[in-house]
Amino acid sequence: MTESITTTTATDRLFTTKQAGGRFLYKIYFTIFLTGIFSLLYYRCTHILHDHLVLWLLITLAEFWFSVTWIFQQGFRWAPTFHSTYPDELPSDLPPIDLLVCTADPDREPPALVANTLLSLMAYDYDVNKLAYYLSDDGGSELTFHAVYQASVFSKYWLPFCRKFNVEPRAPQVYFSSEEDVVNERGRQSFRQEYDAVKAKYEQMQEQIARATRLRKVPDEVRKGHKGFKEWDSKVDPRHHQPIIEVLIRGDGEDRDVEGNPMPTLVYVSREKHQGHPHHYKAGALNALNRVSALMSNAPLVLNVDCDMHSNNSQALLHAVCFFLDPKEGHRIGYVQFPQSFGGITENDLYGNGVKRIYEVEFYGTNAHNGPMYAGTGSVHRRESLNGRKYDPKVQLKVEDKSVRGNKNWEDLAVKAKALASSTFETGKPWGKEMGLMYGCAVEDVFTGLVLQSRGWQSVFYAPERKAYLGLAPVNTNDTLIQHKRWSTGLLEIFLSEYCPWTVGKLKLGQIMCYSFYTLWSLWCLPMLTYAFVLPLAMVNGIPLFPKVCNAPDPGRVALTTAALLQLLSQPFLIHTNLANVGLFLHFVV
Repeated sequence: MTESITTTTATDRLFTTKQAGGRFLYKIYFTIFLTGIFSLLYYRCTHILHDHLVLWLLITLAEFWFSVTWIFQQGFRWAPTFHSTYPDELPSDLPPIDLLVCTADPDREPPALVANTLLSLMAYDYDVNKLAYYLSDDGGSELTFHAVYQASVFSKYWLPFCRKFNVEPRAPQVYFSSEEDVVNERGRQSFRQEYDAVKAKYEQMQEQIARATRLRKVPDEVRKGHKGFKEWDSKVDPRHHQPIIEVLIRGDGEDRDVEGNPMPTLVYVSREKHQGHPHHYKAGALNALNRVSALMSNAPLVLNVDCDMHSNNSQALLHAVCFFLDPKEGHRIGYVQFPQSFGGITENDLYGNGVKRIYEVEFYGTNAHNGPMYAGTGSVHRRESLNGRKYDPKVQLKVEDKSVRGNKNWEDLAVKAKALASSTFETGKPWGKEMGLMYGCAVEDVFTGLVLQSRGWQSVFYAPERKAYLGLAPVNTNDTLIQHKRWSTGLLEIFLSEYCPWTVGKLKLGQIMCYSFYTLWSLWCLPMLTYAFVLPLAMVNGIPLFPKVCNAPDPGRVALTTAALLQLLSQPFLIHTNLANVGLFLHFVV
Protein backbone atom coordinates (compact mmCIF):
# COMPACT_ATOMS: atom_id res chain seq x y z
CA MET A 1 0.00 0.00 0.00
CA THR A 2 1.26 3.47 -0.81
CA GLU A 3 0.33 6.99 0.13
CA SER A 4 0.91 10.11 -1.94
CA ILE A 5 3.00 12.98 -0.60
CA THR A 6 0.75 16.01 -1.03
CA THR A 7 2.19 18.91 0.84
CA THR A 8 1.87 22.18 -1.01
CA THR A 9 -0.80 24.17 -2.71
CA ALA A 10 -0.67 25.03 -6.39
CA THR A 11 0.76 28.45 -5.64
CA ASP A 12 3.47 27.41 -3.15
CA ARG A 13 6.50 27.07 -5.40
CA LEU A 14 9.49 25.36 -3.85
CA PHE A 15 11.89 26.51 -6.53
CA THR A 16 12.04 29.28 -9.08
CA THR A 17 13.92 29.62 -12.33
CA LYS A 18 15.80 32.58 -13.77
CA GLN A 19 17.54 32.93 -17.10
CA ALA A 20 20.92 34.63 -17.41
CA GLY A 21 20.92 38.22 -18.61
CA GLY A 22 22.53 39.64 -21.71
CA ARG A 23 20.80 37.19 -24.05
CA PHE A 24 19.98 39.87 -26.64
CA LEU A 25 23.63 40.84 -26.94
CA TYR A 26 24.62 37.20 -27.11
CA LYS A 27 22.19 36.59 -29.95
CA ILE A 28 23.72 39.51 -31.83
CA TYR A 29 27.14 37.98 -31.29
CA PHE A 30 25.80 34.57 -32.38
CA THR A 31 24.41 36.01 -35.59
CA ILE A 32 27.64 37.82 -36.44
CA PHE A 33 29.80 34.84 -35.59
CA LEU A 34 27.62 32.41 -37.54
CA THR A 35 27.92 34.73 -40.53
CA GLY A 36 31.67 34.60 -40.07
CA ILE A 37 31.65 30.80 -40.05
CA PHE A 38 29.71 30.67 -43.31
CA SER A 39 32.07 33.27 -44.72
CA LEU A 40 35.05 31.11 -43.80
CA LEU A 41 33.53 27.98 -45.32
CA TYR A 42 32.53 29.93 -48.42
CA TYR A 43 36.10 31.17 -48.77
CA ARG A 44 37.41 27.60 -48.58
CA CYS A 45 34.97 26.38 -51.20
CA THR A 46 35.75 29.21 -53.61
CA HIS A 47 39.53 29.22 -53.13
CA ILE A 48 40.53 25.62 -53.71
CA LEU A 49 44.30 25.11 -53.67
CA HIS A 50 44.63 22.75 -56.61
CA ASP A 51 48.41 22.61 -56.24
CA HIS A 52 48.11 21.65 -52.56
CA LEU A 53 44.82 19.79 -52.56
CA VAL A 54 45.61 17.56 -49.57
CA LEU A 55 46.48 20.52 -47.34
CA TRP A 56 43.39 22.40 -48.51
CA LEU A 57 41.17 19.38 -47.84
CA LEU A 58 42.61 18.80 -44.36
CA ILE A 59 42.27 22.42 -43.27
CA THR A 60 38.76 22.66 -44.73
CA LEU A 61 37.57 19.52 -42.93
CA ALA A 62 39.14 20.74 -39.69
CA GLU A 63 37.41 24.12 -39.94
CA PHE A 64 34.14 22.42 -40.83
CA TRP A 65 34.40 20.29 -37.68
CA PHE A 66 35.27 23.32 -35.56
CA SER A 67 32.17 25.00 -36.99
CA VAL A 68 29.92 22.03 -36.21
CA THR A 69 31.36 21.83 -32.69
CA TRP A 70 30.72 25.53 -32.14
CA ILE A 71 27.12 25.17 -33.32
CA PHE A 72 26.54 22.19 -31.01
CA GLN A 73 28.04 24.20 -28.16
CA GLN A 74 25.35 26.84 -28.52
CA GLY A 75 23.00 24.42 -26.80
CA PHE A 76 24.88 25.31 -23.60
CA ARG A 77 25.37 29.01 -24.36
CA TRP A 78 21.95 30.03 -25.69
CA ALA A 79 19.99 30.32 -22.46
CA PRO A 80 21.91 29.56 -19.22
CA THR A 81 19.28 28.94 -16.57
CA PHE A 82 19.62 29.09 -12.79
CA HIS A 83 17.36 27.74 -10.05
CA SER A 84 16.68 28.97 -6.54
CA THR A 85 15.21 26.64 -3.92
CA TYR A 86 13.20 27.41 -0.79
CA PRO A 87 13.87 24.61 1.73
CA ASP A 88 12.27 26.68 4.51
CA GLU A 89 8.94 26.22 2.71
CA LEU A 90 9.16 22.42 2.76
CA PRO A 91 6.55 20.54 4.79
CA SER A 92 7.52 18.68 7.94
CA ASP A 93 6.62 15.32 6.40
CA LEU A 94 9.44 14.78 3.92
CA PRO A 95 9.78 11.80 1.57
CA PRO A 96 12.18 9.01 2.56
CA ILE A 97 15.48 8.77 0.71
CA ASP A 98 17.77 5.79 0.18
CA LEU A 99 21.45 6.73 -0.13
CA LEU A 100 23.68 4.42 -2.17
CA VAL A 101 27.47 4.58 -1.82
CA CYS A 102 29.84 2.55 -4.01
CA THR A 103 33.38 1.34 -3.45
CA ALA A 104 35.34 -1.44 -5.12
CA ASP A 105 38.99 -1.59 -4.11
CA PRO A 106 40.37 -0.96 -0.59
CA ASP A 107 43.79 -0.19 -2.08
CA ARG A 108 42.63 2.53 -4.47
CA GLU A 109 39.80 3.68 -2.18
CA PRO A 110 41.17 3.45 1.37
CA PRO A 111 38.73 2.25 4.05
CA ALA A 112 39.29 5.45 6.06
CA LEU A 113 38.13 7.46 3.04
CA VAL A 114 34.98 5.33 2.75
CA ALA A 115 34.21 5.81 6.45
CA ASN A 116 34.68 9.58 6.19
CA THR A 117 32.31 9.82 3.21
CA LEU A 118 29.72 7.65 4.89
CA LEU A 119 29.77 9.69 8.10
CA SER A 120 29.40 12.95 6.15
CA LEU A 121 26.28 11.59 4.45
CA MET A 122 24.80 10.16 7.64
CA ALA A 123 24.93 13.63 9.23
CA TYR A 124 22.54 15.21 6.72
CA ASP A 125 20.10 17.77 8.09
CA TYR A 126 17.12 15.51 7.43
CA ASP A 127 14.73 13.34 9.41
CA VAL A 128 16.87 10.28 10.25
CA ASN A 129 13.77 8.10 10.26
CA LYS A 130 13.48 8.85 6.53
CA LEU A 131 17.07 7.94 5.63
CA ALA A 132 18.61 4.55 4.83
CA TYR A 133 22.24 4.04 3.78
CA TYR A 134 23.52 1.19 1.64
CA LEU A 135 27.21 0.74 0.97
CA SER A 136 28.21 -1.47 -1.96
CA ASP A 137 31.63 -3.05 -1.56
CA ASP A 138 32.38 -4.71 -4.88
CA GLY A 139 35.74 -5.87 -3.56
CA GLY A 140 34.14 -7.88 -0.75
CA SER A 141 36.87 -6.64 1.58
CA GLU A 142 36.86 -7.31 5.31
CA LEU A 143 38.89 -4.10 5.69
CA THR A 144 36.08 -2.07 4.12
CA PHE A 145 33.45 -3.82 6.24
CA HIS A 146 35.57 -3.08 9.29
CA ALA A 147 35.72 0.62 8.36
CA VAL A 148 31.94 0.74 7.90
CA TYR A 149 31.48 -1.01 11.23
CA GLN A 150 33.76 1.50 12.96
CA ALA A 151 31.85 4.34 11.27
CA SER A 152 28.56 2.93 12.58
CA VAL A 153 29.96 2.97 16.12
CA PHE A 154 31.40 6.48 15.87
CA SER A 155 28.21 7.81 14.24
CA LYS A 156 26.42 7.44 17.57
CA TYR A 157 28.61 10.29 18.83
CA TRP A 158 29.11 12.21 15.58
CA LEU A 159 25.47 12.66 14.53
CA PRO A 160 24.18 14.25 17.77
CA PHE A 161 27.29 16.48 17.90
CA CYS A 162 26.60 17.75 14.36
CA ARG A 163 22.93 18.40 15.10
CA LYS A 164 23.60 20.09 18.42
CA PHE A 165 26.21 22.54 17.14
CA ASN A 166 25.15 22.68 13.48
CA VAL A 167 28.70 22.09 12.28
CA GLU A 168 29.87 22.32 8.66
CA PRO A 169 31.33 20.47 6.93
CA ARG A 170 30.14 17.20 8.42
CA ALA A 171 32.92 15.04 7.05
CA PRO A 172 34.89 14.42 10.26
CA GLN A 173 38.25 14.15 8.50
CA VAL A 174 37.79 17.64 7.07
CA TYR A 175 36.10 19.11 10.13
CA PHE A 176 38.72 18.03 12.65
CA SER A 177 41.57 19.14 10.40
CA SER A 178 40.48 22.74 11.00
CA GLU A 179 40.38 24.57 14.32
CA GLU A 180 37.99 27.24 13.02
CA ASP A 181 35.02 26.13 15.14
CA VAL A 182 37.21 25.82 18.24
CA VAL A 183 38.42 29.40 17.78
CA ASN A 184 34.94 30.76 17.06
CA GLU A 185 33.36 28.94 20.00
CA ARG A 186 36.22 29.51 22.45
CA GLY A 187 33.93 31.07 25.03
CA ARG A 188 31.59 28.08 25.16
CA GLN A 189 33.07 25.57 27.57
CA SER A 190 30.37 22.99 26.83
CA PHE A 191 31.26 23.04 23.14
CA ARG A 192 34.97 22.60 23.82
CA GLN A 193 34.36 19.66 26.12
CA GLU A 194 32.14 17.87 23.62
CA TYR A 195 34.46 18.77 20.75
CA ASP A 196 37.44 17.22 22.53
CA ALA A 197 35.45 14.12 23.48
CA VAL A 198 34.13 13.52 19.95
CA LYS A 199 37.53 14.24 18.41
CA ALA A 200 39.09 11.66 20.71
CA LYS A 201 36.50 9.10 19.58
CA TYR A 202 37.22 10.00 15.96
CA GLU A 203 40.98 9.60 16.39
CA GLN A 204 40.37 6.25 18.06
CA MET A 205 38.28 5.15 15.08
CA GLN A 206 40.94 6.35 12.65
CA GLU A 207 43.66 4.48 14.52
CA GLN A 208 41.67 1.24 14.50
CA ILE A 209 40.99 1.53 10.77
CA ALA A 210 44.61 2.42 10.03
CA ARG A 211 45.88 -0.47 12.13
CA ALA A 212 43.69 -3.01 10.35
CA THR A 213 44.63 -1.57 6.96
CA ARG A 214 48.32 -1.66 7.81
CA LEU A 215 48.20 -5.27 9.05
CA ARG A 216 45.73 -6.32 6.31
CA LYS A 217 43.79 -8.02 9.09
CA VAL A 218 41.05 -7.08 11.54
CA PRO A 219 42.04 -7.78 15.18
CA ASP A 220 40.19 -10.67 16.82
CA GLU A 221 38.86 -8.49 19.64
CA VAL A 222 37.19 -6.24 17.05
CA ARG A 223 35.79 -9.16 15.05
CA LYS A 224 33.85 -10.24 18.14
CA GLY A 225 31.93 -6.96 18.02
CA HIS A 226 29.72 -7.94 15.08
CA LYS A 227 28.60 -11.27 13.68
CA GLY A 228 29.17 -10.00 10.14
CA PHE A 229 32.90 -10.63 10.43
CA LYS A 230 32.15 -14.37 10.29
CA GLU A 231 31.63 -13.98 6.54
CA TRP A 232 35.41 -13.65 6.28
CA ASP A 233 36.26 -16.70 8.40
CA SER A 234 37.12 -18.26 5.06
CA LYS A 235 38.99 -16.32 2.39
CA VAL A 236 36.84 -14.05 0.20
CA ASP A 237 38.08 -13.59 -3.37
CA PRO A 238 37.11 -10.14 -4.74
CA ARG A 239 36.22 -11.79 -8.07
CA HIS A 240 34.49 -14.88 -6.67
CA HIS A 241 32.50 -14.81 -3.44
CA GLN A 242 29.07 -15.27 -1.92
CA PRO A 243 26.65 -12.36 -1.37
CA ILE A 244 27.30 -10.58 1.92
CA ILE A 245 24.61 -8.38 3.44
CA GLU A 246 24.88 -7.11 6.99
CA VAL A 247 22.66 -4.62 8.82
CA LEU A 248 24.95 -2.44 10.94
CA ILE A 249 22.37 0.06 12.19
CA ARG A 250 18.68 -0.78 12.43
CA GLY A 251 16.48 2.13 11.52
CA ASP A 252 12.90 2.94 12.49
CA GLY A 253 14.03 3.85 16.02
CA GLU A 254 15.42 0.42 16.95
CA ASP A 255 19.03 1.62 17.31
CA ARG A 256 19.76 4.95 18.98
CA ASP A 257 22.69 7.30 19.47
CA VAL A 258 24.30 8.25 22.79
CA GLU A 259 21.62 10.88 23.42
CA GLY A 260 18.73 8.50 22.77
CA ASN A 261 17.86 9.78 19.30
CA PRO A 262 16.93 7.33 16.53
CA MET A 263 19.59 6.39 13.99
CA PRO A 264 19.28 5.96 10.23
CA THR A 265 19.47 2.50 8.69
CA LEU A 266 22.95 1.39 7.59
CA VAL A 267 23.48 -1.75 5.50
CA TYR A 268 26.67 -3.23 4.08
CA VAL A 269 26.22 -5.00 0.73
CA SER A 270 28.72 -7.02 -1.27
CA ARG A 271 26.94 -8.67 -4.16
CA GLU A 272 27.79 -12.18 -5.26
CA LYS A 273 30.63 -12.48 -7.75
CA HIS A 274 31.34 -15.42 -10.06
CA GLN A 275 33.83 -15.29 -12.89
CA GLY A 276 31.37 -17.01 -15.19
CA HIS A 277 28.79 -14.24 -14.80
CA PRO A 278 29.25 -10.63 -15.95
CA HIS A 279 29.07 -8.15 -13.10
CA HIS A 280 28.83 -4.92 -15.18
CA TYR A 281 31.07 -2.93 -12.86
CA LYS A 282 29.54 0.11 -11.13
CA ALA A 283 26.24 -0.14 -13.01
CA GLY A 284 25.75 -3.70 -11.77
CA ALA A 285 26.65 -2.70 -8.22
CA LEU A 286 24.13 0.16 -8.20
CA ASN A 287 21.41 -2.06 -9.64
CA ALA A 288 22.03 -4.58 -6.86
CA LEU A 289 21.81 -1.78 -4.29
CA ASN A 290 18.62 -0.58 -5.94
CA ARG A 291 16.99 -3.98 -5.46
CA VAL A 292 18.24 -4.47 -1.90
CA SER A 293 17.16 -0.99 -0.84
CA ALA A 294 13.75 -1.49 -2.46
CA LEU A 295 13.25 -4.57 -0.28
CA MET A 296 14.45 -3.04 2.97
CA SER A 297 13.24 0.57 2.84
CA ASN A 298 11.83 1.28 -0.64
CA ALA A 299 12.20 5.06 -0.50
CA PRO A 300 10.77 6.92 -3.52
CA LEU A 301 14.00 8.91 -3.91
CA VAL A 302 17.50 7.50 -4.33
CA LEU A 303 20.80 9.37 -3.95
CA ASN A 304 24.00 7.80 -5.23
CA VAL A 305 27.45 9.06 -4.25
CA ASP A 306 30.93 7.77 -4.99
CA CYS A 307 32.97 6.81 -1.93
CA ASP A 308 35.54 9.54 -2.64
CA MET A 309 32.92 12.31 -2.78
CA HIS A 310 32.03 13.44 0.75
CA SER A 311 29.12 15.69 1.63
CA ASN A 312 30.04 19.34 2.10
CA ASN A 313 26.53 20.73 2.57
CA SER A 314 24.25 19.19 5.19
CA GLN A 315 21.16 20.65 3.51
CA ALA A 316 21.78 19.22 0.04
CA LEU A 317 18.91 16.74 0.36
CA LEU A 318 16.49 19.52 1.31
CA HIS A 319 17.45 21.43 -1.83
CA ALA A 320 16.90 18.33 -3.96
CA VAL A 321 13.52 17.56 -2.41
CA CYS A 322 12.35 21.09 -3.27
CA PHE A 323 12.38 20.09 -6.93
CA PHE A 324 10.52 16.81 -6.50
CA LEU A 325 7.81 18.28 -4.26
CA ASP A 326 7.23 21.42 -6.30
CA PRO A 327 3.50 21.46 -7.12
CA LYS A 328 3.94 22.75 -10.66
CA GLU A 329 7.04 21.06 -12.06
CA GLY A 330 7.90 18.34 -9.54
CA HIS A 331 6.09 15.53 -11.33
CA ARG A 332 8.28 16.03 -14.43
CA ILE A 333 11.63 15.59 -12.70
CA GLY A 334 13.42 12.26 -12.95
CA TYR A 335 16.62 13.29 -11.21
CA VAL A 336 18.45 16.25 -9.69
CA GLN A 337 22.15 16.56 -10.46
CA PHE A 338 24.54 18.38 -8.13
CA PRO A 339 27.94 19.53 -9.43
CA GLN A 340 31.13 17.67 -8.65
CA SER A 341 33.78 19.76 -6.93
CA PHE A 342 37.29 18.64 -6.19
CA GLY A 343 40.07 19.33 -3.74
CA GLY A 344 43.75 18.52 -3.91
CA ILE A 345 44.04 19.47 -7.58
CA THR A 346 47.49 20.42 -8.83
CA GLU A 347 48.41 24.08 -9.08
CA ASN A 348 46.72 25.69 -12.11
CA ASP A 349 44.82 22.39 -12.62
CA LEU A 350 47.33 21.13 -15.19
CA TYR A 351 45.13 18.25 -16.34
CA GLY A 352 41.82 20.10 -16.31
CA ASN A 353 40.39 17.59 -13.83
CA GLY A 354 38.40 20.29 -12.06
CA VAL A 355 35.94 20.04 -14.99
CA LYS A 356 34.90 23.61 -14.26
CA ARG A 357 33.75 24.23 -17.81
CA ILE A 358 31.13 21.51 -17.42
CA TYR A 359 29.83 22.40 -13.96
CA GLU A 360 30.26 26.17 -14.01
CA VAL A 361 29.16 26.88 -17.58
CA GLU A 362 27.66 24.08 -19.64
CA PHE A 363 25.30 22.37 -17.20
CA TYR A 364 23.55 25.68 -16.51
CA GLY A 365 22.80 25.81 -20.22
CA THR A 366 21.26 22.34 -20.17
CA ASN A 367 18.66 23.54 -17.65
CA ALA A 368 16.93 25.25 -20.57
CA HIS A 369 16.67 21.93 -22.45
CA ASN A 370 15.12 19.52 -19.93
CA GLY A 371 18.25 19.31 -17.83
CA PRO A 372 21.77 17.87 -17.73
CA MET A 373 23.11 14.40 -18.31
CA TYR A 374 23.52 12.09 -15.33
CA ALA A 375 27.07 12.53 -13.99
CA GLY A 376 27.28 9.29 -12.00
CA THR A 377 27.52 10.77 -8.50
CA GLY A 378 25.73 13.45 -6.49
CA SER A 379 22.42 12.62 -8.19
CA VAL A 380 19.03 12.20 -6.53
CA HIS A 381 16.76 9.99 -8.66
CA ARG A 382 13.10 9.25 -8.56
CA ARG A 383 13.12 5.48 -8.04
CA GLU A 384 10.31 4.98 -10.53
CA SER A 385 12.31 6.66 -13.28
CA LEU A 386 15.30 4.39 -12.57
CA ASN A 387 13.09 1.33 -12.57
CA GLY A 388 11.99 1.81 -16.17
CA ARG A 389 8.80 3.80 -15.83
CA LYS A 390 8.10 6.31 -18.58
CA TYR A 391 7.07 9.83 -17.68
CA ASP A 392 3.39 10.16 -16.91
CA PRO A 393 1.95 13.60 -16.09
CA LYS A 394 -0.31 11.91 -13.54
CA VAL A 395 2.56 10.35 -11.61
CA GLN A 396 2.85 11.29 -7.94
CA LEU A 397 5.71 10.77 -5.52
CA LYS A 398 4.57 7.79 -3.49
CA VAL A 399 5.79 6.42 -0.19
CA GLU A 400 5.18 2.96 1.20
CA ASP A 401 2.89 2.92 4.23
CA LYS A 402 5.13 1.42 6.94
CA SER A 403 2.17 0.64 9.16
CA VAL A 404 1.01 -1.94 6.62
CA ARG A 405 4.42 -3.67 6.46
CA GLY A 406 4.67 -3.78 10.25
CA ASN A 407 7.84 -4.11 12.30
CA LYS A 408 10.86 -5.17 10.29
CA ASN A 409 12.67 -8.40 10.94
CA TRP A 410 16.13 -7.29 9.89
CA GLU A 411 17.58 -10.80 9.87
CA ASP A 412 14.88 -12.07 7.52
CA LEU A 413 15.27 -9.05 5.26
CA ALA A 414 19.03 -9.61 5.03
CA VAL A 415 18.49 -13.24 4.04
CA LYS A 416 15.92 -12.30 1.38
CA ALA A 417 18.18 -9.54 0.09
CA LYS A 418 20.96 -12.03 -0.64
CA ALA A 419 18.83 -13.53 -3.38
CA LEU A 420 18.50 -10.07 -4.95
CA ALA A 421 22.28 -9.65 -4.83
CA SER A 422 23.10 -13.03 -6.38
CA SER A 423 25.13 -13.21 -9.58
CA THR A 424 22.31 -14.99 -11.45
CA PHE A 425 19.37 -12.84 -10.35
CA GLU A 426 19.41 -10.64 -13.46
CA THR A 427 19.48 -13.57 -15.89
CA GLY A 428 16.46 -13.29 -18.17
CA LYS A 429 15.34 -10.06 -16.49
CA PRO A 430 15.27 -6.50 -17.90
CA TRP A 431 17.89 -5.11 -15.50
CA GLY A 432 20.48 -3.11 -17.40
CA LYS A 433 18.36 -3.06 -20.54
CA GLU A 434 14.99 -1.60 -19.61
CA MET A 435 15.37 -0.78 -15.93
CA GLY A 436 18.10 0.34 -13.57
CA LEU A 437 21.42 1.67 -14.80
CA MET A 438 22.10 0.68 -18.39
CA TYR A 439 24.74 -1.90 -19.29
CA GLY A 440 26.99 -2.15 -22.33
CA CYS A 441 28.66 1.25 -22.16
CA ALA A 442 31.83 2.51 -20.48
CA VAL A 443 29.96 5.62 -19.28
CA GLU A 444 26.89 3.95 -17.81
CA ASP A 445 25.88 7.16 -16.04
CA VAL A 446 25.57 9.33 -19.16
CA PHE A 447 23.92 6.43 -21.00
CA THR A 448 21.35 5.99 -18.23
CA GLY A 449 20.56 9.71 -18.09
CA LEU A 450 20.00 9.79 -21.85
CA VAL A 451 17.62 6.83 -21.64
CA LEU A 452 15.65 8.44 -18.79
CA GLN A 453 15.29 11.69 -20.72
CA SER A 454 14.26 9.81 -23.86
CA ARG A 455 11.41 8.35 -21.77
CA GLY A 456 10.13 11.85 -21.11
CA TRP A 457 11.70 12.61 -17.72
CA GLN A 458 13.37 15.94 -17.09
CA SER A 459 16.45 16.54 -14.99
CA VAL A 460 17.65 19.57 -13.06
CA PHE A 461 21.13 20.92 -12.42
CA TYR A 462 21.41 22.73 -9.12
CA ALA A 463 24.53 24.20 -7.50
CA PRO A 464 23.87 25.45 -3.95
CA GLU A 465 25.88 28.38 -2.65
CA ARG A 466 27.80 26.01 -0.39
CA LYS A 467 29.18 23.19 -2.52
CA ALA A 468 27.19 20.00 -2.08
CA TYR A 469 30.04 17.52 -2.52
CA LEU A 470 33.83 17.59 -2.52
CA GLY A 471 35.85 14.76 -3.99
CA LEU A 472 39.22 13.63 -5.23
CA ALA A 473 40.33 14.00 -8.84
CA PRO A 474 43.26 12.32 -10.62
CA VAL A 475 46.47 14.26 -10.04
CA ASN A 476 48.86 12.40 -12.33
CA THR A 477 49.12 11.77 -16.05
CA ASN A 478 48.44 8.03 -15.97
CA ASP A 479 45.17 8.23 -14.00
CA THR A 480 44.03 11.21 -16.07
CA LEU A 481 44.63 9.37 -19.35
CA ILE A 482 42.78 6.29 -18.10
CA GLN A 483 39.81 8.41 -17.06
CA HIS A 484 39.71 10.35 -20.31
CA LYS A 485 40.02 7.17 -22.35
CA ARG A 486 36.98 5.72 -20.58
CA TRP A 487 34.99 8.91 -21.08
CA SER A 488 35.90 9.37 -24.74
CA THR A 489 35.28 5.76 -25.80
CA GLY A 490 32.08 5.46 -23.78
CA LEU A 491 30.60 8.68 -25.10
CA LEU A 492 31.41 7.75 -28.69
CA GLU A 493 29.79 4.35 -28.11
CA ILE A 494 26.56 6.14 -27.26
CA PHE A 495 26.60 8.19 -30.46
CA LEU A 496 27.19 5.06 -32.56
CA SER A 497 24.53 3.01 -30.76
CA GLU A 498 20.77 2.79 -31.18
CA TYR A 499 20.58 5.49 -28.50
CA CYS A 500 22.23 8.12 -30.69
CA PRO A 501 20.83 11.51 -29.56
CA TRP A 502 19.58 12.20 -33.09
CA THR A 503 17.48 9.02 -33.30
CA VAL A 504 16.51 8.10 -29.74
CA GLY A 505 13.42 10.37 -29.80
CA LYS A 506 11.66 12.66 -27.29
CA LEU A 507 14.64 14.97 -26.96
CA LYS A 508 14.56 18.70 -27.57
CA LEU A 509 16.84 20.14 -30.24
CA GLY A 510 18.91 21.80 -27.52
CA GLN A 511 19.31 18.44 -25.75
CA ILE A 512 20.38 16.79 -28.99
CA MET A 513 22.99 19.49 -29.55
CA CYS A 514 24.37 19.14 -26.01
CA TYR A 515 24.53 15.35 -26.14
CA SER A 516 26.09 15.51 -29.61
CA PHE A 517 28.81 17.81 -28.32
CA TYR A 518 29.68 15.37 -25.53
CA THR A 519 29.33 12.10 -27.45
CA LEU A 520 31.51 13.37 -30.32
CA TRP A 521 34.04 14.90 -27.96
CA SER A 522 36.72 12.28 -28.66
CA LEU A 523 36.73 12.99 -32.40
CA TRP A 524 37.53 16.63 -31.77
CA CYS A 525 41.23 15.73 -31.38
CA LEU A 526 41.50 15.05 -35.13
CA PRO A 527 40.80 18.59 -36.41
CA MET A 528 42.80 20.01 -33.51
CA LEU A 529 45.87 17.97 -34.51
CA THR A 530 45.28 18.91 -38.13
CA TYR A 531 45.35 22.60 -37.28
CA ALA A 532 48.41 22.08 -35.09
CA PHE A 533 50.44 20.47 -37.90
CA VAL A 534 49.05 21.79 -41.19
CA LEU A 535 49.36 25.51 -40.42
CA PRO A 536 53.06 25.38 -39.46
CA LEU A 537 53.83 23.18 -42.47
CA ALA A 538 52.07 25.59 -44.78
CA MET A 539 53.83 28.57 -43.23
CA VAL A 540 57.30 26.98 -43.49
CA ASN A 541 56.72 26.06 -47.13
CA GLY A 542 55.18 29.40 -48.08
CA ILE A 543 51.78 27.95 -48.91
CA PRO A 544 49.05 30.61 -48.49
CA LEU A 545 46.06 29.13 -46.67
CA PHE A 546 44.50 32.49 -45.79
CA PRO A 547 44.02 35.77 -47.67
CA LYS A 548 46.74 38.37 -47.25
CA VAL A 549 46.23 41.15 -44.75
CA CYS A 550 47.04 43.72 -47.44
CA ASN A 551 43.73 42.86 -49.09
CA ALA A 552 41.70 45.71 -47.66
CA PRO A 553 39.01 44.26 -45.39
CA ASP A 554 35.53 45.66 -45.68
CA PRO A 555 33.55 46.83 -42.61
CA GLY A 556 31.85 43.44 -42.35
CA ARG A 557 35.18 41.68 -42.00
CA VAL A 558 36.30 44.16 -39.35
CA ALA A 559 33.11 43.55 -37.36
CA LEU A 560 33.50 39.78 -37.61
CA THR A 561 37.13 39.93 -36.59
CA THR A 562 36.22 42.07 -33.59
CA ALA A 563 33.48 39.62 -32.57
CA ALA A 564 35.84 36.66 -32.74
CA LEU A 565 38.58 38.46 -30.83
CA LEU A 566 36.23 39.67 -28.11
CA GLN A 567 34.90 36.16 -27.60
CA LEU A 568 38.43 34.81 -27.51
CA LEU A 569 39.57 37.32 -24.89
CA SER A 570 36.43 37.30 -22.75
CA GLN A 571 36.28 33.52 -22.25
CA PRO A 572 39.81 32.18 -22.49
CA PHE A 573 38.95 29.06 -20.49
CA LEU A 574 36.44 27.82 -23.10
CA ILE A 575 38.98 25.95 -25.17
CA HIS A 576 36.61 24.30 -27.63
CA THR A 577 35.08 27.60 -28.62
CA ASN A 578 38.36 29.45 -28.75
CA LEU A 579 40.16 27.19 -31.20
CA ALA A 580 37.29 27.69 -33.59
CA ASN A 581 37.70 31.42 -32.96
CA VAL A 582 41.40 31.19 -33.79
CA GLY A 583 40.60 29.84 -37.23
CA LEU A 584 38.04 32.53 -37.86
CA PHE A 585 40.36 35.21 -36.55
CA LEU A 586 43.19 34.08 -38.82
CA HIS A 587 40.81 34.09 -41.76
CA PHE A 588 40.22 37.80 -41.37
CA VAL A 589 43.57 39.16 -40.22
CA VAL A 590 46.38 36.94 -41.52
